[in-house]
Amino acid sequence: MKLIVILIVILIYFGEANAGDIEWILNDKESSPCLLADMNIKVNFSYNASSDFNRQKSLYEIPNNLTKVDLVRSYCNDTESFLAVNWEHGNIFEITFIKYNKSYELSKFHVSLNATDILKDISDNKTIEIMYERLVNDSSFDTPANFSFHCNREQILNSTNNDGSSIILSKVQFEAFRRNNNKDKKFSLAKDCESNFKPDIVPIAVGLSLIALIIIVLIAYIVGRRRQQARGYLNIM
Repeated sequence: MKLIVILIVILIYFGEANAGDIEWILNDKESSPCLLADMNIKVNFSYNASSDFNRQKSLYEIPNNLTKVDLVRSYCNDTESFLAVNWEHGNIFEITFIKYNKSYELSKFHVSLNATDILKDISDNKTIEIMYERLVNDSSFDTPANFSFHCNREQILNSTNNDGSSIILSKVQFEAFRRNNNKDKKFSLAKDCESNFKPDIVPIAVGLSLIALIIIVLIAYIVGRRRQQARGYLNIM
């Protein structure tokens, strides 16, 4: 019995992310979470330094703990979801997701930074704009409907402005276009960027996992019964 309890706890713990682990959650009009996102974001860009007016490179990490979802501008609908997140001094990032028949993708990623807030030696007061738009043949973020996307390794989104800037993502997990009746603030089963994911394989994998669990429980039960019988036999002797 103890073995069964331990196995169930392990399956629950590793099966889905808890709501407390998810950084940004957007609800629809029925108060159901329609978009979940969690990731580390760094921005790589160049600027003119005030000291010598030479171009300098900078790597800025967005402070997730200071951010909040812009509920006025963010939205979910049947074909497009838009997440706007801001933090102090007018800094923002925006992610656009587009849905197709049986899948969806991260289509655009925009970051706007208040340069004077994050740089002390910039030569002019300006806003740093970095825009990534998915290329036609890029399937990096393609995700089957009703699944989440997961990737731990760094992914570099080069700016489509061709200015050498980029957005660097790591420890990414997101899920858009969730079922309307899904009230759980947890990620669904994930497509991982490191695997050759096929949705049809998931039910098979789940079934095999359950079969393996049943076999383990049966083996534990048989071993336990034999030990009890052996003890009873020794007591009789």
